Amino acid sequence: MNGFEIGYFALNYFSRPFLDNFDVIHIGLIFLILITKVAFLVRWGKFYFISFLFYLGFIWYPDSYLLRSSVAASIALFGFWALLGKRPGYQFFVPILMAATFHISALILIPFWWLRKIKISKIQGFIILTSIIFLGVFGIGHLIINMISNIFSVDILLVETLINYADSRYGESVGILRVSVLIYVLITIIYIYFKDILVRRIYGYDLILCILLFSLFLLLGLSDFEILSDRLF
Repeated sequence: MNGFEIGYFALNYFSRPFLDNFDVIHIGLIFLILITKVAFLVRWGKFYFISFLFYLGFIWYPDSYLLRSSVAASIALFGFWALLGKRPGYQFFVPILMAATFHISALILIPFWWLRKIKISKIQGFIILTSIIFLGVFGIGHLIINMISNIFSVDILLVETLINYADSRYGESVGILRVSVLIYVLITIIYIYFKDILVRRIYGYDLILCILLFSLFLLLGLSDFEILSDRLF
């Protein structure tokens, strides 16, 4: 954890006198994560049962041990709840900032406030997706870190951490030929191809498409930098 990620530390500190057993805290957090995501899917998901099965099959296991990032993602959902409900900006930004106190990677979600009104046609969607796959073949994770280190001081904790990761086993390439990647790409292709049908059935179609493409950019474009790719995705 860095100095900004005080949320998880505070949770453990204040709960310890009452629950002096990390396993109890762990189970409790996993339960809250599950409840939060189920509530979000039921409220905003058109096919929430299928979404829930997908969550259990692909995300539930990493959620159970990547605890800080999982808690952060659950808190961030309240921001997206506000975004989909077209509520005032502070109702989006406050949960995102709160999520960042558990895992600073949550700050990557901030651009969605400005992406929420973007409309992407089917052709544009396929062009963007093709470009992302092309980037994934080469990987631009290390290039981005080098640019960040040249722009910002290496004395900044976050920049220093990224540089240290780049020079370790966490900075190795994971490639794009993985079953999970193929599934995510296939889902995105189907989502774009059937836009004319889905746009009438799914509320917030364009925002969800932005989330899909942005997420794939992180997963594939940064695939030469393992921890950056997987954690941000």
